[in-house]
Amino acid sequence: MSSRKVLLSLPGALTAGHQLVELGAGSGVIGQRHVGLVPAASLSLLTDAVWVAAALRDRSRWERAMAVGAGTAMAAPVLHYTLFPWRLRFGIPVLVEAEGLRGPPLVGYVALLYAWAGAGVLALIAVPRRRRRWALLGVGLAAAFRQLAADHAEWIAAESARNAQWWNRAWRK
Repeated sequence: MSSRKVLLSLPGALTAGHQLVELGAGSGVIGQRHVGLVPAASLSLLTDAVWVAAALRDRSRWERAMAVGAGTAMAAPVLHYTLFPWRLRFGIPVLVEAEGLRGPPLVGYVALLYAWAGAGVLALIAVPRRRRRWALLGVGLAAAFRQLAADHAEWIAAESARNAQWWNRAWRK
């Protein structure tokens, strides 16, 4: 397998990893308020699987999509810093709380966010130069997604108090 294929597939794999960590930690899945947990998680993970499969095929017809994905992977972790409190630690921005997570579990989550953004940068480098501008669309999509993410956080915090479930346990106070 070529290093280019690996670099192009990393953001999709880390996007799926991000979703699985959030679900496993008890933070739910964005979109579940509207369509339910199983459909939202399935759609998210299916999208990520298609992304990884397309990257591993490494065909020129997917170059624009890979650039969009790289832009999304770079911007989505940054989005978390606009939604949740953060501070500088040794000059590095770290979240104080996110997705209902605090303390030691948050350390691994922050590391995952940095890895996800880094994977986006590496994937963008692997995308042919003539297609890199498409990453701006991915950044824009992540920015447009912000309100949905904020609504999810508000909803799941209220839902965890009203209807305690395994998938919303991180938000219980």
